Amino acid sequence: MIIRQLQQSDKKRWISFFQSLSEDTIENRYHHLVKNKDIDIIKGYWNYLIHDSISIIIEVDETVIGCAELYINTKNDGAEIAITIADKWQDAGMGNLLMCYMEVLINCYYDIKSITLNILPTNTRMKKLAEKHRFKYHKDYVWIKEI
Repeated sequence: MIIRQLQQSDKKRWISFFQSLSEDTIENRYHHLVKNKDIDIIKGYWNYLIHDSISIIIEVDETVIGCAELYINTKNDGAEIAITIADKWQDAGMGNLLMCYMEVLINCYYDIKSITLNILPTNTRMKKLAEKHRFKYHKDYVWIKEI
């Protein structure tokens, strides 16, 4: 298992990762379905990941099994984290591993006052992870952790 920053050379592996996700996992992460896993939409997500976030992946045997995204908001000294785990790796601690990694990254390198998670009410796994890491429900799918 390798945990590292997403790189431009990971494009094909990340797209394969995305295409392997179930509809439930896609909806829980992106808050809507991607019909027929439309490649143009997936490439749009890729561009957003590679240019607008700090993204960390977990690889097993050169296959991406998880991705965490960190978006820094300099206007309010906040950050947002989003995590996606391949279906067959869910409930194996990978989300917790990525959350811990992101929190260490934030604490070491950024002057951030709060971290936000946007979680659908039906995403019980992510809600449990948020509670485990001491995030508090705010409103309208938003969970916040003050640092």
